[in-house]
Order: sequence, then C-alpha cells, then structure tokens
Amino acid sequence: IRNCVKLRRTPSYPPRGPFPDCDCVGMGTAVDMLYKSLHAKGRTKDYVQFDTLRQIRSSATVSYQSSSIGMMEGSSFSRGSTRVRPTNC
Repeated sequence: IRNCVKLRRTPSYPPRGPFPDCDCVGMGTAVDMLYKSLHAKGRTKDYVQFDTLRQIRSSATVSYQSSSIGMMEGSSFSRGSTRVRPTNC
C-alpha cells in the first residue's frame, strides 16, 4: 500500500471491508435450526427429527425465493423445450 501511495494510484485488489451488517449466507436459519434441535422435544422421542428441522430451512428458502430479491435470481426465459436462459432482469 505504501508503494501505491507513493505512485498515487489505487491498489490492484479490492478493499477487504467493511463487512455487511446483514446475514448474507443464511447463518440465522442455521442458528434457528440448532436452537430448535437443542431445546425442542419431539412428539414420540426426546429429540426432534431432522425432517422436522428441515421445515425451518424450507420455509426460509420459500420466503427468500418469493421476495423481490429472490425472484430476480431465479428468473429465466425459455424458447421451446430445450433452451433455458437464466437472467437477472
């Protein structure tokens, strides 16, 4: 960075921060699943089965996909039955 200052140019690599304040990778959903697995009891067993915990992940996925951001990521246009073109518009 000192050489960049001497040469009055910006570094060739992108800045490393600041990191976003939001949950960008779904760690909140993972924490919810862990919390439920540790503190909830199943109907017939002392623990909650994985299929029950999967409902949390599924509902978070459907909620994201139905939001305005998720709809932009999953859009695609197709012509005929063989070509699918993913798009962000």
